[in-house]
Amino acid sequence: MTKTREIPESELSKHAENDETQWISVYGKVADVSEYLLEHPGGEDILLEHAGTDASEDFENAGHSQDAIEKLDTLVIGSLKGYVAPKKSEKKKGSDSSDSSDSSDSSDTSGLLSYLKYLVVPVGLIVFAYLYNQTE
Repeated sequence: MTKTREIPESELSKHAENDETQWISVYGKVADVSEYLLEHPGGEDILLEHAGTDASEDFENAGHSQDAIEKLDTLVIGSLKGYVAPKKSEKKKGSDSSDSSDSSDSSDTSGLLSYLKYLVVPVGLIVFAYLYNQTE
């Protein structure tokens, strides 16, 4: 097994949207998504929004397929130094309590809202074009 490069959070944060290269962290894996921006099925904006940060929660909320997870693995350049994975028992325990489920509902909603904006604009443009053509 090869040793992976440990990348401090300070270095990750340098690879944000306005940098030459964009890195994200997902579950402690640091991936260089620079060359993948235009291929990303959800659009490049969502990757640029998370560039230089830990995108684990939004990655989870998006419900990525196994293919997407495997694609992420091909982009990995190292591991996030000091990353501690959440314990499975904490996740399960959190989902049993009503307070935590309200919190997870809001994070599910925020994940949905971030993708909903990609639907609203095109639909709005179609409606506008239709109404504009009806007046002529």
